Amino acid sequence: MRKLLTVLFAFTVIFAGTSTAWSEEKKAETPADRPGGVIVESSTITAAVQEIDKANRMVTLKMSDGTLKPVKLSDQVKNFDQIEVGDNVVAEYIASFAVDVQKGGTGPGASTSSAIQAAPKGAKPGVVAIDTTTVVAVVEDIDYTKRTITIRTTEGTETIPVNEEVKRFSEIKKGDNVTVTETEALAISVKKP
Repeated sequence: MRKLLTVLFAFTVIFAGTSTAWSEEKKAETPADRPGGVIVESSTITAAVQEIDKANRMVTLKMSDGTLKPVKLSDQVKNFDQIEVGDNVVAEYIASFAVDVQKGGTGPGASTSSAIQAAPKGAKPGVVAIDTTTVVAVVEDIDYTKRTITIRTTEGTETIPVNEEVKRFSEIKKGDNVTVTETEALAISVKKP
């Protein structure tokens, strides 16, 4: 339920957000006969390992602003013994929200999937985790003058304002399906400096 609300929030951001949220590049990926858009956010954090307490599975990381942050690593962190003082811990996060409008045909729905890949035994610790949530909403009503769209999901009906910067709004019709896909990826790796 919470994930569904997050994806609906992303839908609201894309349709009611600022002009910078709408990507012209997505138009090339979306068939020419349909409106669509994408938001991509990414960030990378690097910290240096300052201390290691192997008995308690603790590492102290020096952040980019100089602060020290102790972190306890669970038994799920494989290859803990490969971490050394001076190693860099790199966390890369990417989130994307894609919207695709299609002529009607299906009712509302939601699905989620997850995948996790850990570093092989003997390598520096690392993990990649990917979560994807897809929500299909049905356009119940549309007001082109007020620039609002009413959608029905498995959670109910909601009316959302649509930003002036959203192109091709006039092409969205009652009964169309709006598919919102949220993908979050987190990669954490330990590397030599």
